[in-house]
Formats: sequence, structure tokens, C-alpha cells
Amino acid sequence: MRIAMMLVLLVGCPPAEDGGGSSEETRTTGGEGETEVIVERVDEGEDEGRLSDEPPEPRALECTSSSDCPEGQQCHGEAGCDTAWTCGDPRPCTRDLVTYCACSGETVQGSGSCPPEPYSRRGSCDG
Repeated sequence: MRIAMMLVLLVGCPPAEDGGGSSEETRTTGGEGETEVIVERVDEGEDEGRLSDEPPEPRALECTSSSDCPEGQQCHGEAGCDTAWTCGDPRPCTRDLVTYCACSGETVQGSGSCPPEPYSRRGSCDG
């Protein structure tokens, strides 16, 4: 009778949450007249199964020009066609006119501090 009561208590109660990244599983086995209670402790990854109160960090939106970006953002990146340009906060652009060899193979012009699109180098693509 005691075993049956313990079994009801163990099976009827959810495992205690210890916040340590583990869970317990309770099973019963055995034939008629015998009862065996098995409690397994299963460790989970530190971050698995946990809910965070913090929203996920937004991923940067890749772009090839500022027209690809949401309103109020600007497309920028480093020189080189193997680097991704991303949308971000606008930055001040100079009013000079610089020639760039765009990754598209065309020669384009734009601000020296804010190139108009991804480019391989400064200067004409012809030279």
C-alpha cells in the first residue's frame, strides 16, 4: 500500500524546476505485484529549452543600394566585392564626387564618404 501511495505522489507531481538546465522523467515498470520506480535525470544544453525575456537581436538586412533599405536607413559597407553591405543608421555624406568601379563592372560616381553601391575599388573600371 505504501508503494502505491508513493507511486501516486511521484507520478502525480511534476518535476521541480531547478533552473539548472535539467529535467526529470519518472516511469514505472514491473509486473503484477511488483513496482519499480525509475527516475532519470536528463541534462540539457545550457541555452536549450530556456525562454529569454530579451528579444532576439535583429539581423542586418543585406543591400546593394540605399533603395534596398527601410526608410531612414542607408546601405553601407567596405570596399571589395566579397564583403556584404548592410542597411544601417544613416551617416553624414560629403558633397564631393568620387568615381568608383562598382561590383557590377560599371563605373559609378558618388560621395567620397558614402559610395552609391558596393565597389571593388576607387577609380574607373576602365583603368
